[in-house]
Amino acid sequence: MMRNRFACVALLVFAALPLFAADKRIEGSWTATVTLNGQRCIFNTVMGPEQHYTETLQCGSQGTGQSGIYVFENGLLIRTVADFYPRWRYVVDVNPFAPWRPADPPGHYEKNATPPGGTWRVVFNSANTMTWKDLNLGGVVTFHRK
Repeated sequence: MMRNRFACVALLVFAALPLFAADKRIEGSWTATVTLNGQRCIFNTVMGPEQHYTETLQCGSQGTGQSGIYVFENGLLIRTVADFYPRWRYVVDVNPFAPWRPADPPGHYEKNATPPGGTWRVVFNSANTMTWKDLNLGGVVTFHRK
């Protein structure tokens, strides 16, 4: 009788292992909503199975995006940026003595710096929810599987 109970418990544990492993799968499409400076922002992140990722961030009418490679091991996510947008930004040249129309301010374009990538501690709350803690800046964001 004791042997049968042990066999049943062992069977249940081994049957649950694939479900637990599925909880740790980072590959897929994820979304997160955060508030930055009082404005709602939406992250859309795709973590590919071949360690490539793409991410867009939309805050109101403004948006940015990046793509690159990642390594995910033991709950630690490290991302390296390979491409990003926008690459350039318009900088208004302010001269209080020069006349100009607000619709057409004088200025010039400057190249944006490459985003730094980053390192996060990832905790899976469920198979469809994960929380990232930025180990460099301390921010926290929770993603939900699409």
